[in-house]
Amino acid sequence: MDLDSVATSPPSRTTIGRLLIANRGEIAVRIARTARDMGIETVSIYSEDDCASGHLRRADISHPLIPVSSCVSNSLSIGGEHSLIMVSGSNMSGKSTLLRSIGINAVLAQAGGPVCADGLTLPPVVLATSMRVTDSLNDGVSFFFAELQRLKQIVDMSRGIDDDAGTRLLFLLDEILQGTNSQERQIAVAQVIDHLLAQPTIGAVSTHDLE
Repeated sequence: MDLDSVATSPPSRTTIGRLLIANRGEIAVRIARTARDMGIETVSIYSEDDCASGHLRRADISHPLIPVSSCVSNSLSIGGEHSLIMVSGSNMSGKSTLLRSIGINAVLAQAGGPVCADGLTLPPVVLATSMRVTDSLNDGVSFFFAELQRLKQIVDMSRGIDDDAGTRLLFLLDEILQGTNSQERQIAVAQVIDHLLAQPTIGAVSTHDLE
């Protein structure tokens, strides 16, 4: 399938899915060419030291879909034994955008594409996120229960990670367990994080809670 012919009309979700499956190599080339045309020369690097330590390090990371004129970049390092990044702030302060920036750049890096950052090193990661979870009237699933189901999936994924291969589960949890009160949320979130940090994981969590 020729990507140029598809670009003449808005592709459907099905078409996009087929393109991603059938033309991964060509898409990676197109991403690289677009980055070059925009003056983006940063590439992702698998560092032996970071693979061994399980760290993800980025300099001036930003979201590739936000215009440069309004984009706020951040430098960060995720990893270390029994540690994570906790992101707190007011509404519309950019917590969710930071987590999405981490996730989408990790995906781009492992697909062989350029990343939207001044520098990046990371170990091989499996991405797991809890963002924009929804309830379902048809299935009889409340918002809180839907969050619990997703968190269980992430914890189960962390137990299946091959630590000997240097792989890490990269978890990104965006204001989880909003469907309950603050006290119960803090207790439950602490338990989830304890389970995750006991496995070969690195990650970040955003929250409104200041306690």
